[in-house]
Amino acid sequence: MSLFSTLGVDTGLGARDARARTATRPAIVVVLASVALAVVAGMLERRAAGAGAVDRALRAVFNLVVPLSSFALFALATGRRRLDQTVWSVARFGADRRGVALGAIASAWVASALVAALAAVVAVVSAHGGASAPLAFDALTSAWIAALTACSYVSWFAVGATFFRFGGGRGVILVIDFILGDVGVLASLMPRGLAQNLLGLAVSGLSQRSASATLVATAIVGALIAALRCGR
Repeated sequence: MSLFSTLGVDTGLGARDARARTATRPAIVVVLASVALAVVAGMLERRAAGAGAVDRALRAVFNLVVPLSSFALFALATGRRRLDQTVWSVARFGADRRGVALGAIASAWVASALVAALAAVVAVVSAHGGASAPLAFDALTSAWIAALTACSYVSWFAVGATFFRFGGGRGVILVIDFILGDVGVLASLMPRGLAQNLLGLAVSGLSQRSASATLVATAIVGALIAALRCGR
């Protein structure tokens, strides 16, 4: 069996293992809480002022719901442990830890992207009014930006989860993103600043095309770094 075939099998094992951890009641709570917060944000902003309500609701979703839901779902996918410890439960039977780690990260990508996209769409629908842009356009645009942002968050958390006891580095990443994610150079690297750029909620040195490319790059590179740190 070739290296790529073996890696593909190991990645599938890692994804299945992570999916089993994620498909639990806590994940349902995360989904419901994310949707509820998006609805509340949208309705409050529409009542406060119709003009700009969608943008303000999306700011709340991207500043709070997307990072927290991605953090929670990634924690579930890894069993709230260090990433290398999580993948060992599968790798001890002969699988490559790097492949298993990539599978776990990919599984968290899918779960987080779906929840983030759903929250963004719900926020747009809840905040939409007569003065807003066409609903379908706003919803579709917000959904793909939310999904891509969630994947970037997951990869950042994956790298963090290879540091400190129980993978506590992922919490450090979350705090840094909350405090400095839209400030200075970090605004061009962290998901918070990049998402605000794409939504037109912040002005930075990056074009929207560059911001979306950077989100893709951080998602891929972060996943690879995290997997490599898990060893063979």
